Order: sequence, then structure tokens, then C-alpha cells
Amino acid sequence: MANISQSAVLCPLNPAAHGKEFELLLTCARPQPRREDFERQAALAANEIDSEALLALARRHKISSLLYCNLRMHPIGTFDSYLLDELKKRHQFNTAKALKSLQTVQEFVHAKPEFPVTILKGIDVGLRAYKDLAVRDVGDIDLLVPPEKVREAYDILASKGWFSPKKNYQYFFSSAILRNSSHEMGLNRNQFPYLDLHWRPTYNPMELPWQYLKKNPLSVLNSTGSYGFSNELLLIYLCMHGSRHGWGRLKWLFDLPNVIEQIEIDWSVAWQKANELGVSFAVQQGLMLAACYCGLQLSNEMTAGFRHRISDAQWRSIEAFQSGPELWMEYPPLHLAIHIWLNRIVTASRPRILLWYCLSMLNPSINDYELISLPRKLEPLYFVLRPFTWALRRLRIAQARSDAH
Repeated sequence: MANISQSAVLCPLNPAAHGKEFELLLTCARPQPRREDFERQAALAANEIDSEALLALARRHKISSLLYCNLRMHPIGTFDSYLLDELKKRHQFNTAKALKSLQTVQEFVHAKPEFPVTILKGIDVGLRAYKDLAVRDVGDIDLLVPPEKVREAYDILASKGWFSPKKNYQYFFSSAILRNSSHEMGLNRNQFPYLDLHWRPTYNPMELPWQYLKKNPLSVLNSTGSYGFSNELLLIYLCMHGSRHGWGRLKWLFDLPNVIEQIEIDWSVAWQKANELGVSFAVQQGLMLAACYCGLQLSNEMTAGFRHRISDAQWRSIEAFQSGPELWMEYPPLHLAIHIWLNRIVTASRPRILLWYCLSMLNPSINDYELISLPRKLEPLYFVLRPFTWALRRLRIAQARSDAH
């Protein structure tokens, strides 16, 4: 704490000011509410909660199941029966998705037990931090495999019914340009959640490189037979992910108190790893937000690694992003798109990380390959065409935003 003032430990935001429905969500960060959260939920229930607004917020922030697990603990009549019925439906749907996610991992492991597949977030966090897969809203299934084994992993998944919706998906296996400028490929399967097959854990290969993962063994998840990050690396990864996406969903933020309170974290090791990776800013940002939004108690061990000053503009942008519509998660307005990009740069304390983010704007993506199909010999032209393909996609984003309104 010698390098930063006590006041700088506190996040200056007041999320409860966004209305009683938003405040109610904040009291539901944990599957089992604390006494103060339970009492506040009851007090808010007596204040005419707008059920439709609450349901919309829960869907927007992907925490419907957490909300249901909290509200159903109150006496009958405390909350609107319509609200509870709708949340129960969502919870049942989420339970089915959780089982499908678990089935996917188990099918993969059983098909080839020796294959080094790692779970990113999702099932890993659900099992270790929430102790119940159905409590944490299921999004994508994120699986990480070594870069040289992407094709083999795809073949295993394809044998179980997974397929790529991209017509040029073969480029992922044969194009060094596309593999280096991307970090995942999306796969579909009927009646299953979307699956992202990763060959590196983050978009930026400089943030969490394979060389680092090889030096830091992954922990075994016996319940699935696959792997997950060590306790400290899991916390760091969640902070990196939330920060890189501008903390736009409460779901990502709620993961932090559950991980910290349910999993033993060696904070000296956590800060050492965060500093080695150059992501201590993202970890500090996540902890400060978790304290502000979720009532996480920051111990001296947690704040020992605080070394950064976060500007008011960054805090305001996070707050604005969280209060925006679902459409912003895919198509943010320009000023918030710039915020997300700048937040990635500010939280990247290593020159190589910063340089890659700046140069990544010139990297082609599979979407460019979808727009224009070039012969393999002309593939380098995608770099030249990047401004055109980027502008064309921005026009489509603007049209999608217009159609949504």
C-alpha cells in the first residue's frame, strides 16, 4: 500500500443509483445470499419491483439463474409469482444447457483420454466456485487445445456432431496468417450451446502465451477428466477476460467473489503471476469492482498488489457500458468501442502486449475470408484489403443497429 493512497483502493462508482432493479441484481452475486443481501432483497421487494425490467436486466447480464436461486429463498408472496415463474423457466433451460456442456467435455475426454484439453471459464468456474453448474448462466463452451492439435481436436468434435458454420473454416487449419491473427473458431451442434475451440486462451498471444502455460502446470478436474487453470491463474484469467470486454456483464464480475470466497488463493503467487504476465492492472480493476458491486472484503493481501491509478473516465465508461442494451455487447457505439480498445491498451503494461493490440487492427479475420474469397497464393492481400473489409463490416453493424431500433 506504500505506492497508492487508501482512497485509491475504492471504486468511485455507485451502481445502486441505476435503480432498485439493478440494485437487486447486485444482492444476488452469490448462490447463497449473505444475511445483509437477503435483508436488502426483502426491503427492495417491498418497494414495487418492476418484474419485466428485472427480467430484462437479468437476461442482459446473464445472471437469471443466480437471481432465481436467491429470490426463491424468500417466503411465498415476497416476490411476484410471475417473476419467479419466468426465472424458474430460465433456470430449467440453463440446467439443460449445463448438462449439454458437461456432456460435451465428457464425450471429448472419453473419445481420447490422453488429449490435453483445458476448460476455460464455464464448467470450470461453475464446478469450483459455484458448486453447481446450473447456478451460473451457461454461455459458450470454451475449450483450449495446443495450437498444433487444433485439427485433431476439431475431428474429435466433428465425430460427435459439431460443425463450423463458416464456409471457409478449413483456413483455420491451413492458414498460418489466420491462425496467428485469431484465437478461436466457433462450432455448432443441434440442441447444444455454442462452442468456441481455442488454440490460445486470449485474443492477444502475448498476454497468456503457451510458453507460460507450460511453465505453470494446470490443475486436474477429476470430475470431468479434463484440465482447468490453477487457482491463481483462474482468477487472473477471469479478470483479464472481464477487463478486455469492458466489464460489460455483471456475470463476469460476479465470478470474482465466488472464486475468491470458495477457492483458496495464494495472493503472493497471484500477484507474482499477474506481474509476470503484465496484467496486474486488470486484476486490480476487477477486485475494486467486486468490492464496489458485490461487497467483497478486500484484505491487505489482496490490495498488496495495487499499483495503478484508474481514471474517472475509465470508471464512467465501464458504468455506461453496463447500463447499455444487449446490442452493445456485439455492436457497441463508437465511443464505447474506443473505450474497450483503450481499456485493453491501458491494462497492457508490457510493450509487446500493447504493440500487438495496436497492430491487430491490421490483422485479417475469418470474417474477411467470408466477405472475399481469394486463392491461397493471394492470401497476403487480405492485409491490404483490411481497411475495405473493416469498413464494410462497420456498415453492416450500423445497419443491424438501425434494424434493431
